[in-house]
Amino acid sequence: MNNNGSNNVLDEVISLSKIDWKLFPCCYIENSKCSCGQSHEGNTSAGKHPLISHWHETATSDLTQLKEWFNKIQAPNIGIHCKASGLIVLDIDPRNGGDESFAKLENLLAGEIPITAIALTGEYQVKGKKVRGRHIYFKDCDADFVKNLDKFDLPGIDIKHNGYVIAPTSSHLSGVKYEWVDGMNPSEIGVSPLSPELKNIICKKSGTNTSSKENHARIQTDVIVDATPAALRELERQVQRITSNSKQGNRNNSLNEAAFILGQYVGGGQIGFIEAQDALINAARIAFSGDNAEEEIQLVLRADGGGFQAGASTPIYPLQFGKEQFKVSWILDGVKDDEVLKFFGKVNLKELWLDETVETWLVPDFICEMRGHVIYAEPGIGKSLIVREVCACLASGKGVFGQSKREPMSILYIDHENIPTTDIRRSLIDMGFNAEELEEHFHLLSFPDFAPFDVPQGGAELMKVVSILKPKLVVMDTASRTVQGKENDNNTWLDFYNYTGKLLKAAGIAYIRIDHTGKNADAGQRGGSAKKGDVDLVWYLKEIKKETVFLFENQKHRVPIEKLQFAVKRELLPLRHSLEDALDWRALANSFAKHELATEIIGEFLEKNPSHPRGIAKLYAAIKEQLLANGISKRQFESAQKELFNPSSENDSLNQ
Repeated sequence: MNNNGSNNVLDEVISLSKIDWKLFPCCYIENSKCSCGQSHEGNTSAGKHPLISHWHETATSDLTQLKEWFNKIQAPNIGIHCKASGLIVLDIDPRNGGDESFAKLENLLAGEIPITAIALTGEYQVKGKKVRGRHIYFKDCDADFVKNLDKFDLPGIDIKHNGYVIAPTSSHLSGVKYEWVDGMNPSEIGVSPLSPELKNIICKKSGTNTSSKENHARIQTDVIVDATPAALRELERQVQRITSNSKQGNRNNSLNEAAFILGQYVGGGQIGFIEAQDALINAARIAFSGDNAEEEIQLVLRADGGGFQAGASTPIYPLQFGKEQFKVSWILDGVKDDEVLKFFGKVNLKELWLDETVETWLVPDFICEMRGHVIYAEPGIGKSLIVREVCACLASGKGVFGQSKREPMSILYIDHENIPTTDIRRSLIDMGFNAEELEEHFHLLSFPDFAPFDVPQGGAELMKVVSILKPKLVVMDTASRTVQGKENDNNTWLDFYNYTGKLLKAAGIAYIRIDHTGKNADAGQRGGSAKKGDVDLVWYLKEIKKETVFLFENQKHRVPIEKLQFAVKRELLPLRHSLEDALDWRALANSFAKHELATEIIGEFLEKNPSHPRGIAKLYAAIKEQLLANGISKRQFESAQKELFNPSSENDSLNQ
């Protein structure tokens, strides 16, 4: 350890004043007591309270004033006014679990805590070992901060910003002196700004309980911004929503919600406040009426304290597709043309022709590496169950659908629908899996609080998780739960691809969106046509035999596959799905369809003729022509009739 080469308090004061930190003198420790003479029993302020009044106003970096203060007293402690010095300080207290919490924080942020100035504080006995507290210094970022990280289950980490901290060379009640960690003196390495990841945790979010407007982002009303395509699309959506919603009871809520959503884009620098405000004002004037309409509109859409400002506190930033530092450097430093083109992915065609790489399948002819997939079906037939088993097999190395084993791979399963303690755990146990074989590679996120994947922040959050878990496959169950846009709006899925799908594919990661059919199952998956456009393979799962046999039909493939359909059989003891290639599934599917049609014809006839006998002979005679016209045999009719009415005996049926 070092103390800037000296234990002299004035030397440290001079050093810190040179970097414009605002300082003031505090009491010090003498003979294991505070110099003020008070006992300070029951609190930790000994050697820490100011020796001057109004310290928050008079703290200074003026060396003349500092010398006058510090020369009057022999070795006083040094106070640093954090906010006035442009500092945020993380105070790590090992007595309250601070060391363990900071290790968790480092793991949570995957190392995204910048190297910066660090000081050691008091010395304590914790679990039989001597440990030191720490002050970790960062630059202020003009924001409001939480007081501690308790709500993140990270006890022992306090955030010092509006108050002060004690500087190195000062004396501590534990008998040690505050000191800079070797090589971590601010005069040597400076003080780093917060990383975006750390800032996102320690800054107050919109909705924090406070009455102060200062807790919201300040909107700059005079800034001209070239709106991004994503912001303009969102602006158009909100304008359409406002103009079509003129009900008196809903209009204020709708306008507030629109202001909040667009405020997020304003806060992220994607659109100017005036452009967004003017568009919503004009839309509201169409929808609102009455004597006080204009007053209501102006009140809701104000810059200070309204929905815009609340939204700006949780900004949505534009997606950065390139390394901005590199882009600037090629303009300023003259990077060679071929390096610029290589940076933007120019393909060498000669090398491409020599590359004989073929598609790699995670599951042969079903799930392809590095590709986007959709698996959809009617509600309630167990599509998630099948995909969950596939993922568990891939993660554990077991064969999918009874096929040959392979090396385990990392799988990320994002679930917004199933309860883990019952639905998921129970099904995986029924499939024969245990926690030990899934723990390493099967990563389940249950009801995660991601931003929507059709906005930049959502894609960035997912990619952060991906960088930690490094999955080969990401599953999203269910697709509609992962986006904020409307399902039938093609822009929703264009945005999903730009902000999430494209990033996954560029990183070499396959993904599956699990989805539902619309009201008419024959019309395909619900939502806009772009839902198919951004993926490489689309599989439609349909039930062939109730709860036991299912058919996967391929409706789109950008990669060559041998089979456009295959069937799986569901067994219950144990719960598993296996391929059933030995049967003629086309014939089975056709037979099942005929059975269903026969049931419909019988039902429609009896609805029109409720008193008609329901026995096989008389009922068949009545609808024989319609059955034959639809290619339905008498045996198929009899099967449908028995399932519907289950007569007690064949004779009873014939005599009805």
